Amino acid sequence: MESYAVEMTRQAEEQLSEIVQYISVTLRSPQAALNTLDALEKEIFRPCRSATPR
Repeated sequence: MESYAVEMTRQAEEQLSEIVQYISVTLRSPQAALNTLDALEKEIFRPCRSATPR
């Protein structure tokens, strides 16, 4: 199986941070914010079998 590098853009990192901040502060659920961040990061950086190398 080939390996692939996943890179997040600055914009994606900022948006992810905004999502976590919203859940933590606005919705007053810091634990849910951490759980959401963990779940998103696992999916973002999960190896993709259908991707083609560049």
